[in-house]
Amino acid sequence: MKAYVSALNIRGTKIEGENPLPMFRDREKDKVPKLVNPLEWPDDMMINFGRDNGFKVLPYKMQDRYSRVLKSNQYKTVVLENEYLRAEFLLDFGGKLYSLTEKSTGRELLFKNPVIQIGNIAVRNAWTSGGIEWNIGIIGHTFFTCSTVYAALLKDDNNNQFVRIYEYERLRQLWWQLDFHLPKGSRTLYAHGRIVNDKNCSVPMYWWTNMAVEQTRGLRVFSSSDEIIYIVPTFEKYNRDPLEGKPSPYKFGYCKIDEACQRLGFDITYPELYKWSGDYFYLGQPDDKAPWIAAVYPDGFVFFNRSTDRLKYRKMFCWGTHNGGKKWCEYLSEKGAGYYAEIQSGMAMTQNHNLDMPANTTWEWTECFSCGILSGKNASYVPNINEAKKDVCNLIEISIPENELYMLDEKFSALADLMPVDLISIGSGFGALERKRREYHGPPVPKGLIFPDSSIGAEELPWLTLLEKGVYPEFDADVIPPSWMTDDPNWFEMLKKYIESGKDVNHSALTQYGVMLYEKGEYDLAVEMWKKSALLVPNALAYRNIAYALSAENRFDEAEEYMRKAIDCGALKMDHAFAEEYIRILILNKKFDSAWEFYNSLPENIITDKILMLAGHAALETGNEDWVLPLFKRELQNIREGDTDISDMWFKYHAIKEAKKRGVAMSKELLSEIEKTVEVPAYIDYRIVP
Repeated sequence: MKAYVSALNIRGTKIEGENPLPMFRDREKDKVPKLVNPLEWPDDMMINFGRDNGFKVLPYKMQDRYSRVLKSNQYKTVVLENEYLRAEFLLDFGGKLYSLTEKSTGRELLFKNPVIQIGNIAVRNAWTSGGIEWNIGIIGHTFFTCSTVYAALLKDDNNNQFVRIYEYERLRQLWWQLDFHLPKGSRTLYAHGRIVNDKNCSVPMYWWTNMAVEQTRGLRVFSSSDEIIYIVPTFEKYNRDPLEGKPSPYKFGYCKIDEACQRLGFDITYPELYKWSGDYFYLGQPDDKAPWIAAVYPDGFVFFNRSTDRLKYRKMFCWGTHNGGKKWCEYLSEKGAGYYAEIQSGMAMTQNHNLDMPANTTWEWTECFSCGILSGKNASYVPNINEAKKDVCNLIEISIPENELYMLDEKFSALADLMPVDLISIGSGFGALERKRREYHGPPVPKGLIFPDSSIGAEELPWLTLLEKGVYPEFDADVIPPSWMTDDPNWFEMLKKYIESGKDVNHSALTQYGVMLYEKGEYDLAVEMWKKSALLVPNALAYRNIAYALSAENRFDEAEEYMRKAIDCGALKMDHAFAEEYIRILILNKKFDSAWEFYNSLPENIITDKILMLAGHAALETGNEDWVLPLFKRELQNIREGDTDISDMWFKYHAIKEAKKRGVAMSKELLSEIEKTVEVPAYIDYRIVP
């Protein structure tokens, strides 16, 4: 067994930058999903259901700067291997396990994407499919999906090398780490997880390990539980932001898996039978101390995941076999490739739930990833699900007995605070900044985690100045601060103290303080701070933030006025995100002529795919409908999971043309008719519900 730094040479894309503007939280903090039958749900299953599910990305920035053009690229990896398995991790993509290969056969245990193709899926936008990812923080994958994380090589008591991947999570102010072990003679990769909440208050906790497996004909998914929460589309139409296409609403149902199959009309253990993008969650059972989930193939091959009971729940997701599902698989890979399903392990009942992690608590677990061959492969394809999974259950229990898993968990736990010696990847500098803050006040950084001073860069320096000098530095009016700090009360109090001191308080500090207040839900006070900032020094960022707040209240006339002020302050020379937001507000305010005029005034070098899509709405409303035709042939970078925007545009284009042909006015009734009679071409069909 050995571990070493390597490189993956493959066609792909890379993050080319981040959106510098703060993207504020949804004012609807909690979003409780709809239920198929509320009477079926026990009260305890409703606890924390939908809590903190509203959009929330700050203090992180959106990662929406990347190309869709695949090029030859090199990606830094770390490899861990023994005589049976080879595991390769992508260090610049959240430590994702890109590949897990059985060396004797060359068989890939996971879905290994043939390219690195970034798409708009995760909470920060950027995401890649394939492999295994480690999701902490909030619904929407993870903040680290396309970010560099810390990694180190260590040795256990027997001189076996293992890999540690870790980071500091800024939203919840937590420390997380994963130690990957592949002992000599083992046909199983082990991940020992540790999350440390060393604050004096509880925090909402979210963790899901997301495993992509190849979806081929006959793939079947089983779990140790037969009790599930399933999700079904209602196929309802509802009012939505026309610029942020969303799927038809889903409802959550609760029952035994056999009953769910009857309700939905097909065997949901077969991903290939889904006609929409669908998922369901296996509920943990009190007496199941080592829950598992498995992907079973017709040739008898089984990939499985088993864990200690900290990760009590499991999930299956598939894109579905409709045009939209197929499109998404290829969109995240390349044409003719990318077909996968996901099996997952998590801490809470669903990804719409979270748990309360108590103050001053450490949570640890061990999960494993392995494979095997069933002796009687046909037995797993009988219709009765409980009968079909018996051989799979036996295979897993023989391969990774429950007692053995817990013995290894204890062993790995003893190594969790071992200090790294060989640091092979440097992540964010905010871990080092937090370490420095704690040197003034607070507990030390958990043992086993190193955050060197050298990691501190431009993003952290303004906060280091605040920490050491009690002053937040001033930036020029045409410079956007390099980072945001929104949820940590320690930094809030430091900045508040500086603001309230009145000593040479600058516009940059007032703007930052407003960002903090907005994320705390103090919206009016936030706007007051931004107005004070602009009064001191007229600046595009303060005006834009005010416009954002006004838009959230549907006060579009006022929002348009403040965005115009931002433009007049030179916003378009600062970043193209200002142009995206201004044209969006114009369209929300139904100022289609102004939006069309604004688009045509923009220099070509700042026109993004998002601006093109927004301009498409203006074109359809101003008699320029033929302008959208090239959009239908373009693979757009900004398409979001669940978007119906491009298909809605297709319908509207054809409704306009049909109205002219008939010599009638465009109407909702005609649009509805077109939606029922005109097909959306597969190449622009991104609908997750057809």
